[in-house]
Amino acid sequence: MYVRFVFAKPERGTNRYVGILHDRRYGGWGTDRIGEIYVWFRKNLKRPPLEAFSQARALCWFKPEAVECIDRMVDMIRILERRGERVWVLRTRCPGLETYEDRHQVVAIPASEFVEQE
Repeated sequence: MYVRFVFAKPERGTNRYVGILHDRRYGGWGTDRIGEIYVWFRKNLKRPPLEAFSQARALCWFKPEAVECIDRMVDMIRILERRGERVWVLRTRCPGLETYEDRHQVVAIPASEFVEQE
């Protein structure tokens, strides 16, 4: 199963559920455990090219074998929940139309977002 971690509260204006690693609120925390986890991800997880996101419709999903990444996200979730944040762990067998893939993740447009053109 592919795994995605999002804040349970939708983003203002878009009503989309923001992935934890893409949320700007926590990316700048340098000295606490969340900051350490963000630094680890910046060093160890490739940033997909912007074209992979197809006009901001595509989403990032961890591959099932990305165990170290998933474990670090679980650590982050525990901290965030202790601080009052609600986080959802989403799972799927088919993330959609894949636009990017590397060792740890895929970027995919959800099935509800794409339609084959004739």
